[in-house]
This record gives sequence, structure tokens and C-alpha cells, in this order.
Amino acid sequence: MEDQEIHVQKAPRDSSEDNPQIKVDGKESNINPEIVFAVTMFKCLTESSSSFDQNVVLCPYSLEIALTSLLPGTSDKLRGDLMRLLCANGRDFEQLIKEVGEAQADETLVISTTGFYDERYPLRQSFIAALSAALEFKWIQAPFASSPAAALNVVNTYVSQKTNGEISHVLNELAPTTTLIILNIVNFTGPWEKQFDTKYTERGIFRGVNGVEQAVQFMKNEHAYIRAYNVGSYKWESSSDDPKIVILDILGRKYSVMLLLPADASSGTALLEKQLTPEKLLIWRRKAKVSYLCMVVPKFRISFDEDLIDCTKLMGLKELYTPSRTAFSNMFDSGDPICVSKLKQQTILELDEFGVKASAVTGLNTEYSSANEPDFVANRPFLLIIWDEMTNIPKFIARITNPNA
Repeated sequence: MEDQEIHVQKAPRDSSEDNPQIKVDGKESNINPEIVFAVTMFKCLTESSSSFDQNVVLCPYSLEIALTSLLPGTSDKLRGDLMRLLCANGRDFEQLIKEVGEAQADETLVISTTGFYDERYPLRQSFIAALSAALEFKWIQAPFASSPAAALNVVNTYVSQKTNGEISHVLNELAPTTTLIILNIVNFTGPWEKQFDTKYTERGIFRGVNGVEQAVQFMKNEHAYIRAYNVGSYKWESSSDDPKIVILDILGRKYSVMLLLPADASSGTALLEKQLTPEKLLIWRRKAKVSYLCMVVPKFRISFDEDLIDCTKLMGLKELYTPSRTAFSNMFDSGDPICVSKLKQQTILELDEFGVKASAVTGLNTEYSSANEPDFVANRPFLLIIWDEMTNIPKFIARITNPNA
């Protein structure tokens, strides 16, 4: 398989469109496109969710890699939509790949991206080569057409192995029309720079949405020397509705965990999510100063499993789910109408005295569909007659009300 270079055109944009900037302490800097994508994706997910009191754990980095993996195989309007979303601020495909892939060679953050395919629906060699080179893609054959159940087992077994059993599966079923599955798996294991002493961990009351109370385990550090904003001696710098913020360093200080506590204790996170923007997030982060604090945070382990189709439609990717003969023409040679049929993410987040662990699996399926809508669909009770064509006499007459009986 020879590597072939794929060049993707930049998305059209106004010449006046420059990188967004923020200014803190007299310093100006550009906002990283990944921050814009992460905040926008999180807000779209919370807006599209029907429940306002459930936990939400999103790995925007994993989703961005999965969507980026589609880009070399797309064309027409879909390519333009993906470029506008992923290549903000005028960056091209090569820059996108470089910036998205920068964290891949890291012990704390372990990433793997895999394509599952069926030989009866071959992928273009140029598409395979582009992903194999740019994102260190791995390719695994799966019998989508001949045995969807076996293919499902191959995919979910791989997920379980790659997440050390933390996530046992990401898909519940597979259609025989599946043409490609892209899986991105992210595992984060970060011990605290300064761990909590387990002897100070004790049960307390956590007051959730609508005043619902529950007992949970709380970790305590009476003399934490950490970055903070709107807490302790730095409270005077904030506006009335700025959140309270602490930033906990991961061992080695290459990563950190930022906790944002809403200023209004009665409104949950609704107001904070509404005011959250990439600009404000970076401003709050830069205003955090090192201080001695007494802090109490809950320890927890939560999981989240969500369909991401609705929120990505809010982000302008409706074309992704519309069957098209041309949108994926750089991925397949078949000429059949192709679309993304599934896009979901399953995440697990754990916080305890020793550090933070997080795993995410993003699964993306493409399928082919018939060019024409069927004119006759026997999806309700019907009659069946077996005729003798020689005598013109019905031999069997049946009423079918339950095909599974």
C-alpha cells in the first residue's frame, strides 16, 4: 500500500475573519480552534439534551478525531461543512492533522484510532493511506454483510481491550449495510501532583438540582497550594456571577483539572453553561493565581452514554446524515448513496484522592442505502396466497400478523 498525499481545500471564509483573541493582564493571544470546538460541542450537547439534571461527560477531543478521520474521504457540501467546523480560523487539513495529533505520543493520554471495514465494500487506497499516515490509523476487517453479530463482537471486544474493561461496548447492533466503522478511544490516567490524604475523606451531603440531597464521599485538603480564581484572597477580582475556580495539577504538570463552581448555588450549572464561551474560559483560567486554600470536593465515578447526532446537527453537520452518491466519493468507489448512520460516545470519569481517570470511545458508522424508496413495505399484517398457476387455484391462504411467531 503506497502512501498518497491528500490535499483538502481550505473552507471559504471572509478575508476579515481573523483568529479570535482575548486580552488578560495586558496580553493578547489567539484562541486555539480546539477550545472553540470543545466549548461549542459541549453547549450543543447540553442544549440538545432533554434532561437538565443528568451528568454529562464529553470528550470533544475524541469526537474531533473521529470527524477529522472522515475529511479525506468527503467531497462537495459535506466537505465544506466539515472544513468550516474543524478548520476554523483558516487552517488547512495538514494543520488540522498536526494540531489534533500532537497529544498522541503521551503516556498520560493514550489514544488509538481504528477503522473496521468489510472487503466486499472496499475503501479507496488514497483514503486508507491518508489516515494511516496522518493519524496512525489501524485497520481491522469485520464481516458486516455476512455476519453482523460477529462483526459487532469484534468491535466491542476491541473496545473492551483498549479501555482495560472500563467500557465493554459502544454499539448495541450492526446493520448488514454497514460500510465502515471508525472508533477513537481515549484513555487518561493522571495522578495528582499533590494527592489528597485519605484520612480526611468523609461522607457529606451533595445538594443537586431542585434541592435533591444525597450522601457522597468528600475529599478534603485544608492547606492546598493551588491556582484559584474568585476564591479566597482573589475573590475581589471577579464579577458577581463569575464562577469559583480551582485548578489542580496532574503529576508532571503537563495536564491539570479545572473545577468551576457556579456563583449562584440555587441555579445548578444552567447560568454557568449559558455564559460559558471560549473567551471567558481562557480569561478565567488566566486570572487564576496560586494561593493557599481549604478545599472540599466529592469523589465519584460516573458514566455517560450519548447519541451525538442531534448536537452535531446543531453544529452544522446535517449533510453528514443525508445519503449521497458524491459526499463520500473519496472514500468508496461503489457509487452507492452513503451516509453516517450512527455517531455516539461513551465516557467514564473517576475522581478520587489519588488522581483522575477518564476513558472515552467515539463510534462512527457509515452505511449504504438503496437509491430508491421502496414502493411496497410489508411492515404490518398482510395476507399471503400460494397459487397453482396451472389450475388457477389457491393452494394456501394465510394471514400474517406476527412474523416472529
